[in-house]
Amino acid sequence: MTDVYVDNNSHNDTPKPPPPIFVRGVIDYTKVCTKRIDLIGVDNFFCKSSADRLKIQTTNPDSYKTLIRYLKEENAEFHTYQLKEDKPLTLSEIYTLHSTTQTELIKEELEVRLFEVRRVTNVLYKVTKIQLPLFFVDLEPTPKSSEIFQLSSLLHTKV
Repeated sequence: MTDVYVDNNSHNDTPKPPPPIFVRGVIDYTKVCTKRIDLIGVDNFFCKSSADRLKIQTTNPDSYKTLIRYLKEENAEFHTYQLKEDKPLTLSEIYTLHSTTQTELIKEELEVRLFEVRRVTNVLYKVTKIQLPLFFVDLEPTPKSSEIFQLSSLLHTKV
């Protein structure tokens, strides 16, 4: 479940750009843009300035990741969203048994099947906070992750 970045010669698909990055506290716009050019190249981003922030739109995931890494190193005040390819694949599973050991069992069983599990969470009833026989499973975004939809059972339980 990842975006596929295709060759510009492709006629069917166009790549989706990474999410914008919003930076606060920019005083010298020209200096900031010059630094970005040195960091990721002149054609790999564009900026839009407003009274309280700078919106930076990168053109590809590599430029996005490089810029995020730089902003973190500089302790810049910014926010953005996750790249689609970095988001976990989230699933929900229903089981008749529920407990903290059940979440561990689900995680272990998926790892035995070579899935990279980020987290297994037991869903709670909103009002009473009682555990329900429902679990959310977050998988790391890998090529193997989409194979999860081919599972018909897990821990002797139909999914």
